[in-house]
Amino acid sequence: MKNIRKIVVPIEIRALKTANIYKIEDSGILIDSGMSNRTIASLNDDGVKLDDLKMLVLTHLHIDHVGGAMALRRQYGMPIAMGKRDALTIQSMQDDPEGYWGRILSFLSDNGVPKSVVEHEREMFSDQRRVDVYAGLSIDRILKEENIDSNVSVIENPGHTMGSISILLRDSNAMFVGDHIISKITPNISSYTFENDMLGNYMDSLEKIKGMKPKIIFPGHREEIRAVGKRIDEIKAHHYSRLKEIEEICLDGWKSSYEVAGEMRWSRNRSMKAMNVMETTFAVGEAISHLVHLYNLERIDLKDSGKIVKWKTI
Repeated sequence: MKNIRKIVVPIEIRALKTANIYKIEDSGILIDSGMSNRTIASLNDDGVKLDDLKMLVLTHLHIDHVGGAMALRRQYGMPIAMGKRDALTIQSMQDDPEGYWGRILSFLSDNGVPKSVVEHEREMFSDQRRVDVYAGLSIDRILKEENIDSNVSVIENPGHTMGSISILLRDSNAMFVGDHIISKITPNISSYTFENDMLGNYMDSLEKIKGMKPKIIFPGHREEIRAVGKRIDEIKAHHYSRLKEIEEICLDGWKSSYEVAGEMRWSRNRSMKAMNVMETTFAVGEAISHLVHLYNLERIDLKDSGKIVKWKTI
C-alpha cells in the first residue's frame, strides 16, 4: 500500500530472526522499534525519512518491539505511545525491578521449573542490556481504544500481553497487529500468574478482530495476511487442539506445569531439552495459560501442596 512503508530489521531471537517496523507516511506514525539501537541504522539503510515522525506507537512491551524506542526518541524527539496495561507493567518494572523479576522467577519455581533453569532465567533477566531498555523507557502517551487522528484508530486486543494493541487505518481497513496474529506460526500466549486468563483474553480478542473484517493485516513478524478470517480460525483451532492435548496429558495423575510442557508437542518436533532458556520459559508460560483456561472452564483441577502447583483433568 502506498501509504505504508515496511522495514524488516534483524533481532536476536533465533525462532524469529527479524521483526517488522511500519511507517504510516501521511500520519507520521512509526509502529514498533525493533530490539536494539541498531534499528536506526536499519531504517537509515532502508532510506526511511525519520525527521517527519510525530509518534512512535509500541504494539506491546516485548523487547523485540520496544528495544529501539528510546534511541529513536532521543535522536528524533518523537513521543512514545503504548497501551495502558503494558505501560503499567513497565512502570512496575521500573519501580521495583528486583521484585518484579523475582515474582516471575518464584512463579516458575512454584510451577515445577528446575532450579538450574530458574538460575539461568535470573541471569537472563539480569542482562544489563535489557535492564537498561526497560529502566530507561519513557512512555509519553497512554493509548486506550480511541482515534489518534482522522484516519488512525487504536484497538485493544489483550492476550499476547495484557496491554497489546493494534492500529487500524480506517480508510483502507488495514490493521497493524504486532504479535497478535502472525502468518504460519502461532503467537506465544503465556501466563506468569494465575490471576489472568490470558488464553481466554486472547481468544476473545481474535473474535473481536475477526468481527472487524480487516482487509489486510500487517504483523510484527513475517508477511502480511489477507485471508484474515481464515488465519484467525486456524489459530483458534490450534489452541482448541492444544487444550485437548493438555487434558489428555493430565488424565493419568497430578502434574506440574513444567511436566505438562515437557509432554506437549512443539513445532518442528522440538523437545524441552532442545530449547534455550527463553524458549523454555515461553513453553512453560504457554502451558500455564492453557491450564488456567481449562481450570476456569472447570475441565481441570489444581492443587497447591505449598511447594509445587499441580494439575489433573477432572
